[in-house]
Amino acid sequence: MLKVFIREAKIGATLAKYPQVYLNRRQTAAVQESSTARVGAVDWATSMLWFTKNDLDLHQNTSQVVNVVDIEKSKGNYVADADGNRMLDLCSAELNPLGYNHALFQNLLSAAETDAAVINSFSAGASASVGFLDLVKNTMDPMAPARDLGVTLVDSQNATTAAVKDAILQRSGTDHGWSALYFDGSSHGSPLTLGGMICGWPKASYPSAADEESQILEQVRATLGEKRETSSPIAAVVIEPTQQSTGYVASDNFISTLKSIAEDFEAALVIDETNTGCGASGKGFWQYQGPAADYVAFGKRTQVAGYFS
Repeated sequence: MLKVFIREAKIGATLAKYPQVYLNRRQTAAVQESSTARVGAVDWATSMLWFTKNDLDLHQNTSQVVNVVDIEKSKGNYVADADGNRMLDLCSAELNPLGYNHALFQNLLSAAETDAAVINSFSAGASASVGFLDLVKNTMDPMAPARDLGVTLVDSQNATTAAVKDAILQRSGTDHGWSALYFDGSSHGSPLTLGGMICGWPKASYPSAADEESQILEQVRATLGEKRETSSPIAAVVIEPTQQSTGYVASDNFISTLKSIAEDFEAALVIDETNTGCGASGKGFWQYQGPAADYVAFGKRTQVAGYFS
C-alpha cells in the first residue's frame, strides 16, 4: 500500500509541473506563423495553379499535382498555395519538424548567400533554387571519390536503387529489358533486393577468401555474356566494398577487375558506399580506392542520400 501512495505522489508531482513546462515551451518556441487557416473559393478561370503548373511541367510531370506550394509565403505550420490559400499542414511534421521558413534557418541560409526559400529539411529533389544548387556543389564536390563526377541527391529514396535505375534509363533506347547483377548476401535496400528477386535478376557469390575472387570474376563474366545474348542484358553491376552480412572486404583488384568486365559488356559499375563512406572503413573517405566507378552511392553518415556519377 505504501508503494501505491508513493507512486501516486510521484504522478501528482509530475502533473503539477506540466503547466510550467508548457509555459516555458511556449516562451522558447518560435511563434511566427499565421493565426488561422484561410481558404477562399477557387476561381479556376483566374487560378494561378494552371500557370504555375505550366512552368513546373518543364522540369517534372505535374499531371498528378493538385496544389502548388508557395514556399516563400508558407510559415510555421501553415502552408500557402499558388492562389494564396493558407492551410494547416498536418502531413509534413516528420520531414519538416520546425515548420516552414524558421527564422534561424532563414538567417543561416541568407548568411551563406543561399536562396532562403530552401528551408529546414525541404525536399532536395523538389527544390529549383539556384542557391541550393551552389550549396550542394560546394558541399559535395570536395568529397567526390574522383574529379569531374556529378552528384545527384535522391531525397528519401534508396540511393543505390536510384543509381541502378539511372543506369537502366541511360540504356533504355533499345528494346531490351535491362537487369542488374548484385552479390548474394549483400544489402542494398529493399527496392533493389526485392526487385531483383521479383524480376529474377542474376546474383553472384560474394567472395569469402582471396583465393575465391578470380573464380567469382569469371562467373560474373560468364553471366554478363549469357545475359547479353538474351532479352535481359545487364545494365549495372552492384557491389558493397565490404559485405555487411559477412564483414568480408573485397580487394581493390577484385573491384577494379569487376569494373573492367562490366565495361566489356557495356554495364555500369555501381559501388554502394552507404555503409562504408565517410571514413567508416578507415581506408579513406571512401573505402574503394581504385579506378573511378560509374556510380558511387552514399547515405546515412553523409546525412543526405544520393550518388556520384
